[in-house]
Amino acid sequence: MNADHDTFWFMSFRTTSGVTTLNGTFKKEPHATRIAAFEQIRALVKEQQPHLADAIVIAFDVQSNRLDW
Repeated sequence: MNADHDTFWFMSFRTTSGVTTLNGTFKKEPHATRIAAFEQIRALVKEQQPHLADAIVIAFDVQSNRLDW
């Protein structure tokens, strides 16, 4: 994982063959919104996983990747 990636995400999809869940990290832009992150991640998934282009997103989360105990 890139140390500059301060945000963790996961996205689950419903496909004709079942459910697929992906996750990753990225560096968020200053003042980014959750909807902007969703759209950015969704576009990345469509580009990297073309078979998920028409899949339905059934779950999504984005949050800080840091665990400051």
